[in-house]
Amino acid sequence: MRNSCSKSVEGIQRWASQHQMIPEQLDPLAGQIRDAYVQERRMLFPHYHVNTARHNEHFWRKVAILVTELHADPLVYVHLAFEQYGPRTYAEALLNTNLGFLYRSSNVDQNMQDSIALDLSLYDERLSQRLSEGRKTLTELLRDSTICPFDLFVWCVAVKMGLQDVAKEYEASAKHILLRPAYRTVYSQAFPEVFNVST
Repeated sequence: MRNSCSKSVEGIQRWASQHQMIPEQLDPLAGQIRDAYVQERRMLFPHYHVNTARHNEHFWRKVAILVTELHADPLVYVHLAFEQYGPRTYAEALLNTNLGFLYRSSNVDQNMQDSIALDLSLYDERLSQRLSEGRKTLTELLRDSTICPFDLFVWCVAVKMGLQDVAKEYEASAKHILLRPAYRTVYSQAFPEVFNVST
């Protein structure tokens, strides 16, 4: 394991040198990729944390190198991994050469937008159905993760309906998700009144 780690570090140093960089210059991108990965995992596992012993700074620098060579949007790249491999995607999948090939060969942004729009439609349909039953208030339904599992959707509905306490509760998570261009595109079209005022 020590020998493997040493080779990994040497490879990063070699790549950085070839690109007239030092390895530490990869850290902002590596951190962005790591944070996006954690955010994706927490959609299903809210208390997920990176295993830093297994996925240390050298691991995330390797992913940053791959993303750089693909000229990829890091947030889109990470989301594509979860679209491809599911919500339990291991971090090692980000180094899968097949994922890089998929990113290059497909219309990633449009495919993501279609998937996001479908999910949004399902959330809206489920919320409308539960509201029509009259058993819970809108506030109660929005805070019920079994009905509204996606923070950005909850935030948008809360802002639109003037539920300030709920909106404030979900704002930080929603704003993080909106860093991904595909989500901003789809949700700004679905909730124009929210985005004209709030973002």
